[in-house]
Amino acid sequence: KSYEDAKGYYNTALAVKPSEKYPKSRIAEIDKLLENLDKEEQQRLAIEKAYNDLITAADENFNKESWTLAKNLYNNALGVKPQEKYPKDQIAIIDVKLKEIADKEKNEKIRNDKYAIAINDADKFFKVKEYKDSKEKYEFALTFKPDEEYPQQKIAEINAILDQIEKEKNDALALEKSYNDAIAAGDKAFDEKSYEDAKGYYNTALAVKP
Repeated sequence: KSYEDAKGYYNTALAVKPSEKYPKSRIAEIDKLLENLDKEEQQRLAIEKAYNDLITAADENFNKESWTLAKNLYNNALGVKPQEKYPKDQIAIIDVKLKEIADKEKNEKIRNDKYAIAINDADKFFKVKEYKDSKEKYEFALTFKPDEEYPQQKIAEINAILDQIEKEKNDALALEKSYNDAIAAGDKAFDEKSYEDAKGYYNTALAVKP
C-alpha cells in the first residue's frame, strides 16, 4: 500500500513502454485509491476536529460549573466518537454534581416551607398576645434559618413585652403589699384606740390606693 512509490514505478515502466495498458490501469487504480484515502483522511480530520472542538467547549463549561451545558456538549462529543472514554467519565462526574444540586434544592425547599409555617404560627400567636407561644415559634423558625433578622427582631420585641408585664406584675404586688400592710397597721391601731395613729395608717393606705 505504498501507493505513491508504486505509482512512480508504474510511470517509470510507462516511460519505457508507453503503450502498455497494465501500468496505465494500475496508475488509474492508484489515483482512485489515493482519492478515496484523501477523502477518508479529510473525514477523519473533520471528525477529530469536531470532537476536539466539542470537548474543548464542554471542558470550559465544566470548569465554570455549567453542568447541564457541559453534559450536553460531552454527549454531542460521544455522538461524534462513541468509543471515547473521557466524555463518559466527565458525564458521570456531572451526574453526581447534578444530583447534589437537586438534593440541595429539595432540602432548601423543605427548609423554606418549614420556616414559613413556623413564622406564620408565630405571627398568629403574637397577634392574640400569646407571647410565650409566639416566642417559641420564632425560635423554632430560627432553627431552619439562623441568620434571618425578622424572627430575631420579634423575639427581642417579645422579651421587652414580657419584661414589662413582669415589671407591672411586680409593681402591682408591691403596691398590694404596701396597702395591706398599711390597713393591717391601721386596724391594729384602731383596735388599740390609737385613733391618730390609725388615721395616719389609713391615709397611707389611701395614698397607695386612692
